Amino acid sequence: MAVLFIDVQEKLLPHMDQADAVKKNLKLAIDAFNILDLPLIVTEQYPKGLGSIVPELKELLNSNAQVYEKTSFSALKDTEVSKAIEAQNKDYWILIGIESHICVMQSAFDLNELGKNVIVLDECVASRDPNHKKIALQEMCKKNIRITCTESLLFELLGHAKHSKFKEISALVR
Repeated sequence: MAVLFIDVQEKLLPHMDQADAVKKNLKLAIDAFNILDLPLIVTEQYPKGLGSIVPELKELLNSNAQVYEKTSFSALKDTEVSKAIEAQNKDYWILIGIESHICVMQSAFDLNELGKNVIVLDECVASRDPNHKKIALQEMCKKNIRITCTESLLFELLGHAKHSKFKEISALVR
């Protein structure tokens, strides 16, 4: 399993619906992914114009994270990102980021077309207009892309309370 973290940038995030809550949820998710040692492919949409990843989130990225600039809406339409995703050789991809109805949805569709299992974390994606997010999640469901919440997925990944990372993950979600 790997994570595709899409375009949560300085000039984009403040315009998202519930931006503060989304940032808080992304922090929790990234912390958990670090604990679980999941690889992260991180994208920045045209950083010259939109800035870099939000500093509070960028500082959480560890050595498992690879950051790529892109201009395509789907991360997979960028050659470097596509190669990085292929190199991970993972069948399951967790998607987080913005905007739900543009870059997240197009990336999810392209991963799905490659036969990958795609999981979108509802509280870790956003759009400027909440209705656009709602429509995007509905469209993704139609393509058998799974929509769930972070806590559900984390405990599913753990499987049981005897998992070596259970206490660390439990402490995060309290």
